[in-house]
Amino acid sequence: MFVMRISKATTIISSLLSLLSGYCLVAGNEWMHVSPNIEFQSKMEPHSSNTKMIRATNLAINRMLSSQKQQSYSAFDTSSYSLGMEDFNQDWDSAQLAWHLLGFYVDCNGDDGDDDHHRRELQEDHHEDHHDDNDGDNTCRRKVLYAVYVDPNYQGGGIGEYEYYDQDCGEYKCYGGNCRTKMDCHSSDSESWQLVGIFKINKISQGDGWMEQLFKHAGVCYWGEDNYSFASQMRETLPDGCKQTDYKANGNYLYVDVQPADNAYISLALYTDKTCTSLYTGTNYNAYTATGISSDDMATFNTLLNGYRTCQPCVAYDLSQDDFTCYDDAGYTNCNQCMKFAI
Repeated sequence: MFVMRISKATTIISSLLSLLSGYCLVAGNEWMHVSPNIEFQSKMEPHSSNTKMIRATNLAINRMLSSQKQQSYSAFDTSSYSLGMEDFNQDWDSAQLAWHLLGFYVDCNGDDGDDDHHRRELQEDHHEDHHDDNDGDNTCRRKVLYAVYVDPNYQGGGIGEYEYYDQDCGEYKCYGGNCRTKMDCHSSDSESWQLVGIFKINKISQGDGWMEQLFKHAGVCYWGEDNYSFASQMRETLPDGCKQTDYKANGNYLYVDVQPADNAYISLALYTDKTCTSLYTGTNYNAYTATGISSDDMATFNTLLNGYRTCQPCVAYDLSQDDFTCYDDAGYTNCNQCMKFAI
């Protein structure tokens, strides 16, 4: 079972980055809360003298918080946020930032800023269930990890400055006619992109979480209407946290939730505990029957997410338009996707 217990800058995250993107985080850097649902870990040393990376990191954080600055974050320790990240007021273009999906994981660390709220949700969700005695530490939850990068040598060409990876033919294509380099921040061979840091988000599919923001702002233009509609319906069908099923094994209820899988894929699984960390290994029941989701639909859903496992600009775009304009499903034009993740 794929369960990470994240605390500070663990070797797990470093290994994950090394495997998936060819960059390793600096040991000793801590996860910092920058909003109720998002945390950040910098690639830099806290007192780095690399001004380009300081400015890029400051820009990434500011964009994450740009629509939330009026909210109060008194519950979060933001001292690390300002450490070595002075406001240079640089007018860095949104097209200089890119990101890609690293994967999903189960975090049982129990240090989330909204942990008390999460515990109350679990208690309310299972208050009628007395078959499990693991009520003491029900803080495990699914999270998504993604990496943010900067191109310090950006020339002002916007979306059209880069070649984009075509999933169908397996090669990079230039759509603007004046491409300078590849949008390949996911590759260990990239010569243009520098890692800014890693973000992790609590809410994956539920409510206005990561998938909902990604799909309505970028997916609608990247996938087209039909695939966008399918992905949105799938997102709404996925379990909203660890849920009790009608199935029982050895007299105890089984639970269902999404299961992180290899290569940044996501699947479904049954569990024997209400934190959905102990896999059900029996053969009488399966998670797809419990949720009404077909395995074929889940495979199609993962195929659609493949595009975000490769490098994407933070700015939403539409390659079918000459000027790459993306009119999304929320009324935005060329939305800064990396910022909307944090809302």
